[in-house]
Amino acid sequence: TPDHLRWYPNMVHSGDQEVISLRSPELIERSGSMFLRSDIVNLCFREGKMKVSCAGKHDRFLPPVNRVRTYFEKAFGGRVDLYDAITLEPIPEWADSCVSTRYLVVAQKS
Repeated sequence: TPDHLRWYPNMVHSGDQEVISLRSPELIERSGSMFLRSDIVNLCFREGKMKVSCAGKHDRFLPPVNRVRTYFEKAFGGRVDLYDAITLEPIPEWADSCVSTRYLVVAQKS
């Protein structure tokens, strides 16, 4: 799965609380594939001044959920259940996506 596990909060901050990153994620479709596009603005409060910088638009490919399910089925050889990470509602086997674009995988090893 992607390194961020498809988790995109609207605001994240550095460990020292000096830098805030604001994101406005949206789902887009391009050439039949789904992407999560985020416009990112950074606010830096280091050195006693506020510096605003635009990090631009970033697109992250979102593989179809049924493809992710297949990857885990092959890797674990057992039953795989997917849940929407926000609502914890089960994602049906036929689904290509989920509302929150974030999901939880529960895989049994056979």
